[in-house]
Amino acid sequence: MTHTELIKLILKELDKNGISLHKQKEIHNELMPNEKFERFRANWSNWINSSGQKINNADAKRSIAKNIGFENYIWDSDTNTQIEAIKKAVKKYVRSKKDIDISDFLPTQEQMSDEQFELLVKIKDISNEDIEQLIKESDFLKPLSSNQDFLIHLIKVLYQKGMYEFIESSVYPNILLHNAQDRDIKILMANIYGSLNKPKYKQAQILLDSIEFDNDSELADARTMLISNIRRELFANWKNMQKEDIIELLRYLKEHYKYTFVNIDSNYYTGINLAYILTILYYISPNNPHIDLDDIKEILKDSKESIDKDRFSKEIEKEYFARVSEIEFKTLLNEQDSIDLLYSLLTDCKIDKSFKLRTVRYIEFVSNIIEDLSVRDAKDLIKRLKFASKQLMQEDV
Repeated sequence: MTHTELIKLILKELDKNGISLHKQKEIHNELMPNEKFERFRANWSNWINSSGQKINNADAKRSIAKNIGFENYIWDSDTNTQIEAIKKAVKKYVRSKKDIDISDFLPTQEQMSDEQFELLVKIKDISNEDIEQLIKESDFLKPLSSNQDFLIHLIKVLYQKGMYEFIESSVYPNILLHNAQDRDIKILMANIYGSLNKPKYKQAQILLDSIEFDNDSELADARTMLISNIRRELFANWKNMQKEDIIELLRYLKEHYKYTFVNIDSNYYTGINLAYILTILYYISPNNPHIDLDDIKEILKDSKESIDKDRFSKEIEKEYFARVSEIEFKTLLNEQDSIDLLYSLLTDCKIDKSFKLRTVRYIEFVSNIIEDLSVRDAKDLIKRLKFASKQLMQEDV
């Protein structure tokens, strides 16, 4: 939805949660209490009454997002992501205004018994099949306060053993609600949802989005495992997936890389990943209004400092990935010097072929998925990508 439609959604959700706003000044004071009304007086009429308008004032968008409690990138996300984020943010915002402390109502946590502790120690050294049977035969898989300390530690032990399905089906459902709200448990369960044989990325995303992180780096770190799982899933199984599911996963990757690139570190690794995802979405999902290939030029521009830094690194791996990332950017943008830079890399940078293979596999994934699913003319792009891939796998020049 557009920026002004997003404001209407915020006002609608506020009204549903007991805060009704009508006049421009009271809307301003609720959404942007730290900004002077006079500065935005001329804008509010258009923002409230227009349905299809983009808000160009970055300070206004940033102020509203920070006050209500949603990430700034939500302004330009897809509609489903926007609705989900705004509903969650407004509910939390309203509760914070009411200043309700529920800690006194929570049950006291009991420490695990000696018997439970001995069971935890025992399961560390036996097979997964025996673990399931042993736990099911115990009396500890019940949603009782006396079992909570044991179950929380059990999830962590089973996670290390890769028993994701058993955790999801038999252990996590018995964690009491107030314990399930613990930040570490949410992060762990998000990773578990993303690691299932049939991953549940939506549930993982909902859990991560419900956490209030202290800073941007914490949020990026928490998403890392989920992002790795999504990439692995797309690489391995995209040919067996529905196109709508592929697009949904690509959009999630886009939001992650964009958030990390804009808010945390504008490095070329994140930048080229974002550029590839934008390119794929541009060709296979043309109705997405938030995909513009001109953005790749800006991403390359913002990545240039990190490219130039590693280009002259004494570590050959850093040199290679900096230089090849620039080539990949320029290949996507069809810039003429991309071929000269490629030949220069092959001549100067004598790196093990395994590193080139990593690059080639990603390029081939991008070119194959676009070639199979594109609804735009992508012949020239595919030709450029395949040429770069072929050259990288040639014997040293």
